[in-house]
Amino acid sequence: SYRSIIFDTPTDVLSGGKVSLTINDGGTDGDYTFAIGAGLTFEGAVDGDTTRLNINGLAYTLETSYASLSTAVSAVAGGRFALANDFDEDGIAGLQSLKTGTAPYRGVLEGLGHTLSNLTIHDTSGGNVGLFRHLGGAFSVRNLGLVNVDFLGGDSAAVGGIAGVADLAGAGTNIRNVYVTGVIQGGAHAFVGGLVGQLGITTTISTTPRSASTRTR
Repeated sequence: SYRSIIFDTPTDVLSGGKVSLTINDGGTDGDYTFAIGAGLTFEGAVDGDTTRLNINGLAYTLETSYASLSTAVSAVAGGRFALANDFDEDGIAGLQSLKTGTAPYRGVLEGLGHTLSNLTIHDTSGGNVGLFRHLGGAFSVRNLGLVNVDFLGGDSAAVGGIAGVADLAGAGTNIRNVYVTGVIQGGAHAFVGGLVGQLGITTTISTTPRSASTRTR
């Protein structure tokens, strides 16, 4: 694309098909975005496939479930991952925030306009709680909706929809075109936010109009 690419309707990529997105091919200040409900879905996707999605010359790893994404993130702190389809975690107990050991995740999570629904994470042990426990470095989380989440953190924890903590900003650091709905709670003296519980001052966030209920207990 000369400048930007905007997906405003759902798009299916047939099994075995590949997608390459390039912005600013001659222009400047462009971006790629997805409207709500306009996900780019890879039919027949296999977890860990790095051959079917390329964005601006960089390969992305496709994941088809929260379980596979969690395993991938824990193994590669700076990886580039993309949701191949919508995720629905309804009725699945015992899930934890995405994390890379004790280090912050510093890679890219590309939602491709998909939703991650009914994710429940209850952790009152004192650790931070969110989709990601801790984002840092030149991280990016884009084009993703968290729908009907139920997050609960303990006393003095940082609890947020996208991340408990997001800090250590670097070049390209952003949380862009995301939204969160559901309930996000923390214990006494917790840092609680709809998107991020505790935010570094140079992190950029842009959202679409959705909301989550937040409170401390």
